[in-house]
Amino acid sequence: MIRLDRALQPANLSNLLTLIKGYVDRQLSTLAASLQDIFGDIDVAIDGKGNCGVLLFENVSVPETAWISDSTYASYPYKAVVSCSGVTARHSADVTFDLAEATSGTYAPVCQTAADAVFLWAASKPAAAITVQIECRKAVGS
Repeated sequence: MIRLDRALQPANLSNLLTLIKGYVDRQLSTLAASLQDIFGDIDVAIDGKGNCGVLLFENVSVPETAWISDSTYASYPYKAVVSCSGVTARHSADVTFDLAEATSGTYAPVCQTAADAVFLWAASKPAAAITVQIECRKAVGS
């Protein structure tokens, strides 16, 4: 048992702090390992593959020729089907446009997923290819 009156004397403070630091470090290591195990279990439970059902597609080029007429949204009469391997209709997608494109009003603020694809909509056909980032998450229980 540590006597507090002795432990708090200046000569003993360094030893006390070393003991406390060692204890806290061990507790944090144990906690970190437990959290890593828990997150691993969650990953597997979500999709059985250990990746939380998240698919990331970086620097995806959508050529101007990808845009076709579509009547899904009256204000956005052009649709592009972007190939995204592994995506299903059970995924939800976030599409990130470059700043100029995102603020142009040309692109719909919604997208849709389907088998191996993400659909984008535009108010007018782009004159050139655009580059987007797409992150798709699988719904829990899917």
